[in-house]
Amino acid sequence: MEDRRTRAAGALIALVAAIPLLIATAPAQAAPASSAQAEIDRLLDLTPGGTQLDDRTVSWNGGAVIVRVALPSDPPARAIASCPTGYYCAWAKSGYGGNTIWFTSCSVGGSSNSLAPLGAAARSFANARTSGTVQVKDGATVVDTLGPSTGRSTVSYGSTAMVCFT
Repeated sequence: MEDRRTRAAGALIALVAAIPLLIATAPAQAAPASSAQAEIDRLLDLTPGGTQLDDRTVSWNGGAVIVRVALPSDPPARAIASCPTGYYCAWAKSGYGGNTIWFTSCSVGGSSNSLAPLGAAARSFANARTSGTVQVKDGATVVDTLGPSTGRSTVSYGSTAMVCFT
């Protein structure tokens, strides 16, 4: 029994001693390129002046405009729940999918926010605020109006801006 314990302890010591050699001789592996970072770089080139907040999020105007880059591994968004309460949002894909842009700026006279930082034509919209309306505009033309806690999962009209009214 003692002989078996001695052999097991010796084997364990040899294994632990070999770990640095295994690590030193293992081939180095490059970190995978970030598709999110490439998209963030593209959006910042398209609309300069943004600040990258984390590996998937860029903001403009001190956080009044936020874009979150979608990844293929993201679960599909559910209704307007992916647009945080108190915000109004647009998505690059139908069904509330793809990159998302969030806005908070509202006023009595209407606060207009460009959809250009989204980097693509918006195909879904939501107003996740508890009061007030949001207009979707194509140039000077109002193409849709969203009441509180409403959204459009699929749209075919063009859009350049969202205007929020308190």
